[in-house]
Amino acid sequence: MNEEATFVGSSPASEHKISCGNCKGHHNSPQGVRKCFEGKEIGSCPDQYYLPGYTEDGLRMIEECAMDLWYDDRGSTCTNGHFNASMETQYREGWRYADCPEEAANLRSMGIDAVSMRGDSI
Repeated sequence: MNEEATFVGSSPASEHKISCGNCKGHHNSPQGVRKCFEGKEIGSCPDQYYLPGYTEDGLRMIEECAMDLWYDDRGSTCTNGHFNASMETQYREGWRYADCPEEAANLRSMGIDAVSMRGDSI
């Protein structure tokens, strides 16, 4: 199987919108519509989250998540379960996201716990 990944610029979620009777707009999922009716602000999952998959030809592809996203007192969560803590939450709880071991070491040297985007310690 070819290990090259093809990046697809938009998610299938962007092709299938659901009309919302609450805001009169459109959402990518039934969960997004429910959260809208609950009064949650609905956004779109950030580009930093990607969904791996395969094309019909067996090539690896990567798609942006782009599913409905809603906010709570800790941050945001999307339909696919991606969670992103707000800066306020990170500060309050004494940790920060780190992209690499070097950044994690720098944060730890300042007494701040480093966490990967997967939620585990680096």
